[in-house]
Amino acid sequence: MEALAQSAVSIALSRKLVLLTRNHRDFSKVPALLIDDWTV
Repeated sequence: MEALAQSAVSIALSRKLVLLTRNHRDFSKVPALLIDDWTV
């Protein structure tokens, strides 16, 4: 995972936010991270 993605994960976790992404493969490896895909 690249640095920008790691920053987004850190912010989302620290603020208890849902991360919007199409990349479920990489981000689903992070425990306790809430992810959602809003693509159509």
